[in-house]
Amino acid sequence: MVCVGGKYQLLGKLGSGGTSSVYLAVDNVLHKKWAVKETSNENLDSDKKALILQSLRAEVEVLNHCNHPSIPRIVDFFEENGRAYAVRDYVEGSSLKTIIVQSGVIAPSQVCALGIQLCELLQYLHSLNPAVVYCDLKPSNVMISNDSSVHLIDFGSALELKGEDGVLVQPSRFKQDARFATYGFAAPELFEQGAKIGIFTDVYALGATLFYALTGTCYCESSNCSDSSLSFNDSDFSSFSSNKTLDFKDSNKSHPLTNFDLSCDDCDSGVRYVLMRALAHNPKERYEDCAEFSQALKDCLEDLEFGEKVESNMGESGLVLRNKRRARGAQTRKKYDASRSSHALSRLRVESGNQNIGKRHKKNGVKNGVKNGKKNIFKIVCCALMAFIGCIVFAFACKSVITNASRAKVSELRSYVKSGNIPTKNKNASNITSSVQEYKKYMSKAAKSTDSKQIVEYVNKAMSLQVKLFNANVQPISIQPALRLLVNQIEDFRWSASEREDFTSFVNKYKSDLKKSEDWYELCLSVGKAYWYYGVKDKEESSSANRKERIEQSAKWFEEALKGVKAKDYESALMYSTLGKGYLDLTNYSQAKPKPKVREYAGKLRAFVENAKKNENEIVKIDASEIVFESLNSWSAQFKADGVNQDIVEKIFDDALDLARSLKSQNKNVDNRVKSIMSQADPLIDSIENAFDNSGA
Repeated sequence: MVCVGGKYQLLGKLGSGGTSSVYLAVDNVLHKKWAVKETSNENLDSDKKALILQSLRAEVEVLNHCNHPSIPRIVDFFEENGRAYAVRDYVEGSSLKTIIVQSGVIAPSQVCALGIQLCELLQYLHSLNPAVVYCDLKPSNVMISNDSSVHLIDFGSALELKGEDGVLVQPSRFKQDARFATYGFAAPELFEQGAKIGIFTDVYALGATLFYALTGTCYCESSNCSDSSLSFNDSDFSSFSSNKTLDFKDSNKSHPLTNFDLSCDDCDSGVRYVLMRALAHNPKERYEDCAEFSQALKDCLEDLEFGEKVESNMGESGLVLRNKRRARGAQTRKKYDASRSSHALSRLRVESGNQNIGKRHKKNGVKNGVKNGKKNIFKIVCCALMAFIGCIVFAFACKSVITNASRAKVSELRSYVKSGNIPTKNKNASNITSSVQEYKKYMSKAAKSTDSKQIVEYVNKAMSLQVKLFNANVQPISIQPALRLLVNQIEDFRWSASEREDFTSFVNKYKSDLKKSEDWYELCLSVGKAYWYYGVKDKEESSSANRKERIEQSAKWFEEALKGVKAKDYESALMYSTLGKGYLDLTNYSQAKPKPKVREYAGKLRAFVENAKKNENEIVKIDASEIVFESLNSWSAQFKADGVNQDIVEKIFDDALDLARSLKSQNKNVDNRVKSIMSQADPLIDSIENAFDNSGA
């Protein structure tokens, strides 16, 4: 497997497009997963190489300005072997595209709920200074994580609007190509030379994405779908051409709005209307911003759920309310009709007039019926009395339905994209839902925060909620709060005494709960490695000076890990445990009884170096070189006395030296440690030869 940046081992490709690919990567020490975006410059001229690199740097800059739990953090950026890499948070879950392809389209109410959340996320980007336009919203870039939260990934097309009017003019065809806007979801202005780009661009893309969620097909206006209408040559857009065809096999080449293939009447009158405005070709006819789009979706969602609840509870009488709901929906939608043609408004007036004429005919019919005689009067009185009683019953039923709907609306209707299948029909369930959301909130805050004390506070609150959920038989205990604290603390490759104290306090507080997790022993292995490689005193760098203390502190964690670590990690845990024990025994050689088995230690040392050769993490490599040099410098005489062959000792020395030489680190601390190894090489080989020389014995 390929390793980049000295520590990111690429496990497999997550996706690709244009000149970039995204890989799942793992930290070899802590098994922390990242998504690594690799941009290739092969077969490109110097101008395009510079532009692509500039585009990736711009993406990094945009993400560095964001602080939102649904937007991945950028944690590293570097260039290596003619390629540029950006490392971001890895979102475990499925894309909206995958969900639709595998499970089919989703219900209109769920589409509205998803749209509301995406509106809120886009509104955050648009509210930044300068505002950020995402530009490439599509189902494959919308991730539903395993904890059911919604995320946006791939900001390669994002742009900052630095103009005074909040729009950006297309700078050139090639720059348009560099953003890789996706045909079938991107707004028409992205394909028009010199057109303006703004918040309205994201409004269109969101409408197209929600259309796909409803129908399983892409939407694009026929005037923009024909090849002849495209105002550019394929040769000018070599890298764009791979995205020119629609993303999905079942997509129609042309799909006007009038062809909504929806059987649900509510969709036709509600969701269809909302999306129609978002997908207007003219940006001025779309929603002004995502806040207005969100409000339209909320109104539609309220109509949908209100009707479903009443129809479910009232049976046939619900049809009456359904008609009223449709009328109310029509009135609500009138406020969005300012931009529609006068012809359409006139048509609405004519239809309304026809309805009024019909009502007058009905009224006259009733009056004529009254004149027919006393029998008809008696029937009318009875009907009126029955209607009055029915209205009273109906009013109480509606009050109950509306109250329940208002309480459960957000959590229930957002269940597709938020908190899974947790019910909210009673107080206990509502409390559980609240606890789940609070847990996610604190974990998200811990991941985003850079304040060590705040992180400790957040993971403590998250762990407390997790214990509560475990005791309520809602979800199993996870090591994630502890692992989140550990990862945050050692991201700078230093684990200070104060940080270790905070971590130890946290683990001791929840140890009995953490041990209930099936991943407890994996956590122990990670903690042991963190002590081994990163443990330092406050304000000092990791070095061989405090190695004994680091190994002593790691020993108990490796010992605990060996009690139940998974098979794939057992050999690693055993190697660290036995090597650490041998090292500590040799440091106390003169006092040790019985004497340590030096020959056995030499074998473990040799295996440790071989393991480090296979590991691409530069911290692992330099640490292995240092521990070999320290051991050979201190105990060469003991190796000889215990019958270790000189050739074996010198082979261990050569391997450790080669390991150090192979490092070309940009980390100042690692570079200094490499220089220290190189300066010790000649004196150490002389010391080994003297130790094994008979005259020097």
